[in-house]
Amino acid sequence: DSTVENDDIHIDHFIPWSYIYDDSEWNLVISCSDCNLKKSDYLAPRSCIIKLEKRNDKYGFNEYGKDIQEYYENCKRAGFFTIKDVKLQCS
Repeated sequence: DSTVENDDIHIDHFIPWSYIYDDSEWNLVISCSDCNLKKSDYLAPRSCIIKLEKRNDKYGFNEYGKDIQEYYENCKRAGFFTIKDVKLQCS
C-alpha cells in the first residue's frame, strides 16, 4: 500500500540532508514516519530515482537544475549506503 495517512506524514530528503544540506522541493518526498525514521541517512533504492524524476518534471521542480542521479552516485562514493532492509513506499 503506497498511501501515507494524514496523521503520519513526514518529509524526507531523498538525497540525505547530511550530504547536501538542501531543503528544496526537488529533493523532498512525503513519507510515513516509519519509513523516514528507518531510512535516516541511507539512500533510497535506485528504483525510486525514476519516480522522483517524473514527479519533478511534472511539477517543475527541475528548474533547480539538480541531477538526482549524479547526486545519488556522488553520495554513494562519499560512503553513504543504500537501505536494503526496509520496503519504502516507492520501491
